[in-house]
Amino acid sequence: MRLSIKSKLIGGLFILVGAMLTIVFLVVAMQFSTQSQEAFTAATRGELNQIDYAVSLFLDESKMNADMLARNPAAMKADAVATTHVATTQKRKARVDDGDVAGKELVDLFTAMQAAFGERLPLIAEDLGIITPEVDALREQFHLPGMRVLQFAFGGATEDRFLPHNYERNTVVYTGTHDNDTTLGWYRSISERERDFVRRYLGRDGHDIAWDLIRLAWSSVADYAITPLQDVLSLGGEARMNLPGTSSGNWTWRLVEGQLTPAVLDRLGELTELYAR
Repeated sequence: MRLSIKSKLIGGLFILVGAMLTIVFLVVAMQFSTQSQEAFTAATRGELNQIDYAVSLFLDESKMNADMLARNPAAMKADAVATTHVATTQKRKARVDDGDVAGKELVDLFTAMQAAFGERLPLIAEDLGIITPEVDALREQFHLPGMRVLQFAFGGATEDRFLPHNYERNTVVYTGTHDNDTTLGWYRSISERERDFVRRYLGRDGHDIAWDLIRLAWSSVADYAITPLQDVLSLGGEARMNLPGTSSGNWTWRLVEGQLTPAVLDRLGELTELYAR
Protein backbone atom coordinates (compact mmCIF):
# COMPACT_ATOMS: atom_id res chain seq x y z
CA MET A 1 0.00 0.00 0.00
CA ARG A 2 1.39 3.41 -0.95
CA LEU A 3 0.96 6.30 1.43
CA SER A 4 0.30 9.97 0.75
CA ILE A 5 2.26 12.75 2.42
CA LYS A 6 -0.59 13.32 4.90
CA SER A 7 -0.64 9.65 5.85
CA LYS A 8 3.14 9.66 6.28
CA LEU A 9 2.92 12.71 8.53
CA ILE A 10 0.31 11.10 10.76
CA GLY A 11 2.20 7.82 10.90
CA GLY A 12 5.45 9.64 11.60
CA LEU A 13 3.87 11.48 14.52
CA PHE A 14 2.73 8.25 16.18
CA ILE A 15 6.15 6.66 15.64
CA LEU A 16 7.93 9.71 17.05
CA VAL A 17 5.76 9.92 20.15
CA GLY A 18 5.99 6.17 20.76
CA ALA A 19 9.78 6.17 20.43
CA MET A 20 10.15 9.16 22.73
CA LEU A 21 7.90 7.66 25.41
CA THR A 22 9.86 4.41 25.28
CA ILE A 23 13.11 6.33 25.83
CA VAL A 24 11.57 8.21 28.76
CA PHE A 25 10.39 5.02 30.48
CA LEU A 26 13.83 3.42 30.05
CA VAL A 27 15.62 6.46 31.42
CA VAL A 28 13.17 6.75 34.30
CA ALA A 29 13.59 3.09 35.17
CA MET A 30 17.37 3.44 35.34
CA GLN A 31 17.26 6.66 37.31
CA PHE A 32 14.64 5.55 39.83
CA SER A 33 16.92 3.13 41.61
CA THR A 34 19.83 5.55 41.98
CA GLN A 35 18.32 8.98 42.52
CA SER A 36 16.29 10.65 45.21
CA GLN A 37 12.63 11.43 44.60
CA GLU A 38 13.48 15.07 43.92
CA ALA A 39 16.18 14.25 41.39
CA PHE A 40 13.94 11.61 39.84
CA THR A 41 11.16 14.16 39.35
CA ALA A 42 13.56 16.70 37.82
CA ALA A 43 14.98 14.13 35.41
CA THR A 44 11.50 13.03 34.33
CA ARG A 45 10.46 16.64 33.77
CA GLY A 46 13.55 17.20 31.63
CA GLU A 47 12.81 14.18 29.46
CA LEU A 48 9.19 15.25 28.99
CA ASN A 49 10.32 18.74 28.00
CA GLN A 50 12.55 17.23 25.33
CA ILE A 51 9.61 15.22 24.00
CA ASP A 52 7.42 18.33 23.97
CA TYR A 53 10.08 20.20 21.99
CA ALA A 54 10.56 17.37 19.47
CA VAL A 55 6.82 16.94 18.94
CA SER A 56 6.39 20.71 18.54
CA LEU A 57 9.04 20.75 15.80
CA PHE A 58 7.36 17.82 14.06
CA LEU A 59 3.92 19.43 14.23
CA ASP A 60 5.21 22.78 12.98
CA GLU A 61 6.83 21.19 9.96
CA SER A 62 3.79 18.99 9.36
CA LYS A 63 1.53 22.04 9.44
CA MET A 64 3.74 23.82 6.90
CA ASN A 65 3.61 20.78 4.60
CA ALA A 66 -0.16 20.47 4.98
CA ASP A 67 -0.64 24.20 4.33
CA MET A 68 1.52 23.95 1.22
CA LEU A 69 -0.59 21.11 -0.11
CA ALA A 70 -3.82 22.95 0.69
CA ARG A 71 -2.69 26.12 -1.11
CA ASN A 72 -1.20 24.35 -4.10
CA PRO A 73 -3.50 21.97 -6.01
CA ALA A 74 -0.59 21.00 -8.25
CA ALA A 75 1.42 19.83 -5.25
CA MET A 76 -1.53 17.81 -3.97
CA LYS A 77 -1.94 16.22 -7.38
CA ALA A 78 1.75 15.41 -7.63
CA ASP A 79 1.66 13.75 -4.21
CA ALA A 80 -1.35 11.69 -5.21
CA VAL A 81 0.26 10.68 -8.49
CA ALA A 82 3.58 9.72 -6.95
CA THR A 83 2.05 7.63 -4.17
CA THR A 84 -1.00 6.17 -5.87
CA HIS A 85 -0.74 6.04 -9.62
CA VAL A 86 2.75 4.94 -10.53
CA ALA A 87 3.51 1.24 -10.29
CA THR A 88 6.79 -0.56 -10.95
CA THR A 89 7.85 -3.49 -13.12
CA GLN A 90 10.60 -6.05 -12.65
CA LYS A 91 12.85 -3.94 -14.89
CA ARG A 92 12.56 -1.00 -12.47
CA LYS A 93 10.57 0.99 -15.01
CA ALA A 94 7.61 3.10 -13.99
CA ARG A 95 4.37 1.62 -15.32
CA VAL A 96 0.99 3.32 -15.46
CA ASP A 97 -2.22 1.33 -15.44
CA ASP A 98 -4.60 1.72 -18.37
CA GLY A 99 -7.05 4.53 -17.76
CA ASP A 100 -4.86 6.17 -15.12
CA VAL A 101 -4.95 9.74 -16.43
CA ALA A 102 -3.01 11.32 -13.57
CA GLY A 103 -0.21 8.77 -13.73
CA LYS A 104 0.03 9.11 -17.51
CA GLU A 105 0.27 12.89 -17.18
CA LEU A 106 3.20 12.57 -14.80
CA VAL A 107 5.13 10.20 -17.06
CA ASP A 108 4.23 12.32 -20.11
CA LEU A 109 5.58 15.41 -18.33
CA PHE A 110 9.01 13.87 -17.76
CA THR A 111 9.00 12.43 -21.29
CA ALA A 112 8.30 15.87 -22.74
CA MET A 113 11.06 17.37 -20.60
CA GLN A 114 13.49 14.77 -21.94
CA ALA A 115 12.50 15.74 -25.49
CA ALA A 116 13.27 19.38 -24.68
CA PHE A 117 16.39 19.03 -22.52
CA GLY A 118 17.81 15.66 -23.50
CA GLU A 119 17.84 12.31 -21.74
CA ARG A 120 19.71 13.74 -18.72
CA LEU A 121 17.28 16.20 -17.20
CA PRO A 122 18.69 19.15 -15.20
CA LEU A 123 16.88 17.92 -12.08
CA ILE A 124 17.84 16.31 -8.78
CA ALA A 125 15.39 13.98 -7.05
CA GLU A 126 15.16 14.65 -3.31
CA ASP A 127 14.75 10.99 -2.42
CA LEU A 128 15.13 11.42 1.34
CA GLY A 129 12.79 10.14 4.01
CA ILE A 130 10.37 7.31 3.20
CA ILE A 131 11.01 6.22 -0.40
CA THR A 132 8.89 3.56 -2.09
CA PRO A 133 9.95 1.26 -4.96
CA GLU A 134 7.59 3.24 -7.21
CA VAL A 135 9.50 6.46 -6.55
CA ASP A 136 12.83 4.72 -7.25
CA ALA A 137 11.45 3.25 -10.46
CA LEU A 138 10.29 6.64 -11.70
CA ARG A 139 13.63 8.26 -10.82
CA GLU A 140 15.61 5.51 -12.53
CA GLN A 141 13.49 5.53 -15.68
CA PHE A 142 14.15 9.24 -16.20
CA HIS A 143 17.79 9.09 -15.01
CA LEU A 144 17.27 11.56 -12.18
CA PRO A 145 20.17 11.59 -9.70
CA GLY A 146 19.21 10.91 -6.09
CA MET A 147 20.54 12.57 -2.94
CA ARG A 148 22.87 11.07 -0.35
CA VAL A 149 23.68 13.04 2.83
CA LEU A 150 26.75 11.79 4.68
CA GLN A 151 25.51 12.88 8.09
CA PHE A 152 22.57 10.49 7.67
CA ALA A 153 25.02 7.61 7.21
CA PHE A 154 26.53 7.91 10.69
CA GLY A 155 24.25 9.73 13.14
CA GLY A 156 20.65 9.38 14.23
CA ALA A 157 18.50 7.06 12.12
CA THR A 158 21.38 5.74 10.01
CA GLU A 159 20.61 4.08 6.69
CA ASP A 160 22.95 1.89 4.65
CA ARG A 161 22.03 3.68 1.43
CA PHE A 162 23.78 6.81 2.70
CA LEU A 163 27.13 5.03 3.22
CA PRO A 164 29.41 5.75 0.23
CA HIS A 165 30.29 2.12 -0.49
CA ASN A 166 26.62 1.63 -1.48
CA TYR A 167 26.39 4.58 -3.89
CA GLU A 168 25.57 4.40 -7.57
CA ARG A 169 27.15 6.89 -9.96
CA ASN A 170 23.94 8.78 -10.73
CA THR A 171 23.97 10.41 -7.31
CA VAL A 172 24.58 13.79 -5.67
CA VAL A 173 26.43 13.43 -2.36
CA TYR A 174 26.39 16.14 0.31
CA THR A 175 28.37 16.43 3.52
CA GLY A 176 25.19 18.13 4.78
CA THR A 177 22.43 20.33 3.41
CA HIS A 178 21.03 23.69 4.52
CA ASP A 179 18.68 21.77 6.84
CA ASN A 180 21.52 19.97 8.62
CA ASP A 181 23.84 21.26 11.28
CA THR A 182 27.36 22.00 10.09
CA THR A 183 29.50 18.88 10.01
CA LEU A 184 31.50 20.04 13.05
CA GLY A 185 28.32 20.92 14.96
CA TRP A 186 26.77 17.59 14.01
CA TYR A 187 29.86 15.61 15.05
CA ARG A 188 29.91 17.30 18.44
CA SER A 189 26.22 16.50 19.00
CA ILE A 190 26.13 12.79 18.18
CA SER A 191 26.89 10.03 20.67
CA GLU A 192 30.37 8.68 21.32
CA ARG A 193 29.28 5.36 19.81
CA GLU A 194 28.32 7.16 16.60
CA ARG A 195 31.55 9.18 16.59
CA ASP A 196 33.49 5.93 16.97
CA PHE A 197 31.70 4.53 13.91
CA VAL A 198 32.59 7.68 11.95
CA ARG A 199 36.27 7.44 12.92
CA ARG A 200 36.49 3.73 12.11
CA TYR A 201 34.76 4.16 8.76
CA LEU A 202 36.98 7.10 7.79
CA GLY A 203 40.19 5.71 9.26
CA ARG A 204 40.71 9.13 10.89
CA ASP A 205 40.83 10.46 14.44
CA GLY A 206 38.06 13.03 13.89
CA HIS A 207 40.08 16.15 14.73
CA ASP A 208 39.42 17.55 11.22
CA ILE A 209 35.98 16.05 10.73
CA ALA A 210 34.57 18.60 8.27
CA TRP A 211 37.38 18.02 5.81
CA ASP A 212 37.28 14.28 6.46
CA LEU A 213 33.69 14.25 5.18
CA ILE A 214 34.53 16.55 2.28
CA ARG A 215 37.24 14.11 1.24
CA LEU A 216 34.81 11.21 1.64
CA ALA A 217 32.25 12.95 -0.60
CA TRP A 218 34.82 14.00 -3.20
CA SER A 219 36.34 10.51 -3.38
CA SER A 220 33.01 8.68 -3.74
CA VAL A 221 31.66 7.33 -7.04
CA ALA A 222 28.81 9.88 -7.00
CA ASP A 223 28.76 11.99 -10.15
CA TYR A 224 28.29 15.17 -8.12
CA ALA A 225 29.59 16.24 -4.70
CA ILE A 226 28.43 19.31 -2.75
CA THR A 227 29.49 20.79 0.57
CA PRO A 228 28.31 23.96 2.34
CA LEU A 229 30.87 26.73 2.80
CA GLN A 230 30.45 26.32 6.55
CA ASP A 231 32.11 22.90 6.21
CA VAL A 232 34.87 24.25 3.99
CA LEU A 233 35.58 26.72 6.80
CA SER A 234 35.21 24.04 9.54
CA LEU A 235 32.61 26.12 11.39
CA GLY A 236 30.56 24.85 14.32
CA GLY A 237 26.84 24.81 15.02
CA GLU A 238 26.76 28.59 15.47
CA ALA A 239 26.97 28.82 11.66
CA ARG A 240 24.05 26.46 10.99
CA MET A 241 21.88 27.75 8.15
CA ASN A 242 18.43 26.41 8.99
CA LEU A 243 16.62 24.39 11.66
CA PRO A 244 13.50 22.81 10.10
CA GLY A 245 10.25 23.47 11.94
CA THR A 246 11.38 26.79 13.41
CA SER A 247 10.33 30.24 12.22
CA SER A 248 13.10 32.46 13.60
CA GLY A 249 16.86 32.61 13.81
CA ASN A 250 17.38 30.92 10.42
CA TRP A 251 19.33 31.99 7.32
CA THR A 252 21.36 34.53 9.27
CA TRP A 253 24.86 33.19 8.61
CA ARG A 254 26.91 35.23 6.16
CA LEU A 255 30.30 34.64 4.57
CA VAL A 256 32.65 37.39 5.69
CA GLU A 257 35.23 38.83 3.33
CA GLY A 258 38.57 37.20 3.95
CA GLN A 259 37.24 33.91 5.37
CA LEU A 260 38.06 32.03 2.17
CA THR A 261 41.79 32.37 2.52
CA PRO A 262 44.24 31.21 -0.17
CA ALA A 263 45.15 28.26 2.07
CA VAL A 264 41.52 27.12 2.25
CA LEU A 265 41.00 27.57 -1.49
CA ASP A 266 44.21 25.69 -2.26
CA ARG A 267 43.13 22.83 -0.03
CA LEU A 268 39.75 22.58 -1.76
CA GLY A 269 41.39 22.88 -5.16
CA GLU A 270 43.82 20.10 -4.35
CA LEU A 271 41.04 17.69 -3.39
CA THR A 272 39.00 18.71 -6.44
CA GLU A 273 41.93 18.03 -8.76
CA LEU A 274 42.90 14.83 -6.96
CA TYR A 275 39.44 13.28 -7.38
CA ALA A 276 38.75 14.85 -10.82
CA ARG A 277 35.76 16.86 -9.61
